Amino acid sequence: MNNEIRSVPKISIPMISFRILIAGLILGMIGQVSCAGALTLSEAVSRALSKNPALLESSLSGEIMHARKVQAMGAWLPAMSVSESAISTTNPLNAFGLLLNEGVVQAGQLSNVNELNNPSVTQAFGFAAVVSETVFQGGKRYFTYQATTKGEQQAGLELRRAREKLISDVTKAYFNVVIAEKKVRVIDRERAAVQSSLSRATESFGEGGIDKTMFDEAKLKSQSVALSYFRAKKAVEISKMKLARLMGVSSGDLEGSLARERFSLPPGGIQWARSVVERYSSSNSQLVSGQALLHRPDYQASVMGVKSESSLLSAAHSGFWPALSAQGIFNEYAQGINTWGKQDYTVMGTLSWSILNGLSDKEESERSHARLRQALYSRQDLKSKIAYEVAKARSDAKVLESTLEFDQQKVNIRSEEEQVEKDRVSQGIDPPLMLLEADVRLADARLVYLSDKVALMDSGVDLLLATGDLDERGMVPGAMEVSGK
Repeated sequence: MNNEIRSVPKISIPMISFRILIAGLILGMIGQVSCAGALTLSEAVSRALSKNPALLESSLSGEIMHARKVQAMGAWLPAMSVSESAISTTNPLNAFGLLLNEGVVQAGQLSNVNELNNPSVTQAFGFAAVVSETVFQGGKRYFTYQATTKGEQQAGLELRRAREKLISDVTKAYFNVVIAEKKVRVIDRERAAVQSSLSRATESFGEGGIDKTMFDEAKLKSQSVALSYFRAKKAVEISKMKLARLMGVSSGDLEGSLARERFSLPPGGIQWARSVVERYSSSNSQLVSGQALLHRPDYQASVMGVKSESSLLSAAHSGFWPALSAQGIFNEYAQGINTWGKQDYTVMGTLSWSILNGLSDKEESERSHARLRQALYSRQDLKSKIAYEVAKARSDAKVLESTLEFDQQKVNIRSEEEQVEKDRVSQGIDPPLMLLEADVRLADARLVYLSDKVALMDSGVDLLLATGDLDERGMVPGAMEVSGK
């Protein structure tokens, strides 16, 4: 029996030396030899973190929220505009104003009503600079900035959780490829054993040693194993396609992109999984759930979401307050491009209060109330979800840990049964069909044991993901160096 299905004794770890031991385990797990054509778990996770489209999409959310925060900061700055104009007019008021501003109105013109009402074409150039500043807006700018700041922090935390989930998904998908390939090898050995037994059954049937019913049963079992082998081969292809998708391989290259790669479980993976189970089983479920609330980025993101919506509600209430703004205007006119004339300055202060703005302010306030309630309900639901995920991960891990001991015993028993049947069939005591059935039972026991081994490693990943320690402490085998810690 190979090392990867060997039983590993349960270990007991003092809490003081736990981290030192875990560090040693992880260093051993990530020390996989990367030979030609081999894809390690570390490489798979690293590629996924740099190329997975869903993660790249999540990273853009943070950039968008940062841009909104900068935009909100810009609302504090004054607005400034400059303009130049060329004016040609016969309008009495405009023409008289331009002439008066340039100081070219003659005293005789004021007494000539006809000339004032019908001026000749008056032309001038104009330059204007306007500076305006909103002095008070009911706190809208402050609360909007606070909301965007919390939103940026929320996006960063959600990105961290997306990284954790991706590491988990890639790790489990990688394990799934390994177990799929190992199942093919186990079933292939089973197929060879069954084929040998079928050949003996054929000879025995030809010699009259067994009846047609037993011979047909042997053929059916052989066909069943052949079908299982076909399914296992297809499972390898699908599992590799799933891993390739998570690694960011384009849809056109999914099939066959990892066809020539070789995969292997990290050394000491079962021991690592047992240590993780031991760590989270030493405390009661409520304590572990409480710690998960502190560590999980998605829960912290939901807290930030509540704060952001609360700030947006305050910003919505600002519409019911008066607004105070100030404006300064500078103008200069010229009748020729090189003959600039009189300059004027204007400073204005405006206090406005929207007494009735239809239902706009009221509806905005109600929408903000509803979004805040949504955020509160979402946080409450996530809190209970985390408690459930922690409890389920702990329970599944403990059940699998106990199941592995039973699986090992079953493999040992089935191996002994097969050896006994070989001797009995070779001595002519039992028909070949009995050996065939023993081969099938042994192969099935090995497959179950292999599946439960990988399931225990998956449960270790699930425990770290549920408690929020996956990316924080980098304890996934082979993913430590790309976890950012």
